[in-house]
Amino acid sequence: MTEPGRAHPLVDAASDQGIPVLSLQPDQMVELAGSILDGQVAKLVGEGRLEEAVALYQEQAAGYRRLLSSGAEGRLPLSAAMTYRLLQQHATYLAAMAPLEQALGRVDQALAHSEEAVTALGALAARGGDLLPHAWAQYVFAAIRADAETDTERALRAVDEAIQVFGRPDHASHEQTLQQLSKALAVKAALLRLH
Repeated sequence: MTEPGRAHPLVDAASDQGIPVLSLQPDQMVELAGSILDGQVAKLVGEGRLEEAVALYQEQAAGYRRLLSSGAEGRLPLSAAMTYRLLQQHATYLAAMAPLEQALGRVDQALAHSEEAVTALGALAARGGDLLPHAWAQYVFAAIRADAETDTERALRAVDEAIQVFGRPDHASHEQTLQQLSKALAVKAALLRLH
């Protein structure tokens, strides 16, 4: 809950990105809420509070599942853009949660959530053409499997696809994508040693 006299975190996030609050679209709000959550999770992880970080992701993912269910049942009108953004953000939370679960020793959950994220983001990438979230989920999928030393064939295919996307000229100019490419190459090397 927002303290009296303080702006809502979405208002602050929109302002930080130079987006006029009155022009915010619902799908932009989902994206901004994701940025806020990422910041909260990063703080928790930095403090070593992994259980709380996972719980935060779980809570948000459950909320998005409820919204999507309400939309599918016709109880809540959701535009195609909003549905797409909710599906994408939900799957992104699953992928982000998987390494934290693995660090907590919940390997089965990490494997399952990374699998679900790759599948969902792959379907969305095929539909909407947004390849980077899917590539990032493929990297996570491969990293989880490299660490667990399981399913290396599929993990190698996934990380190879991620490397191709991260290395594309239109993506490789971004620092964050270059960092992801470097991490994906390290995961591939680890998988090749296991193979």
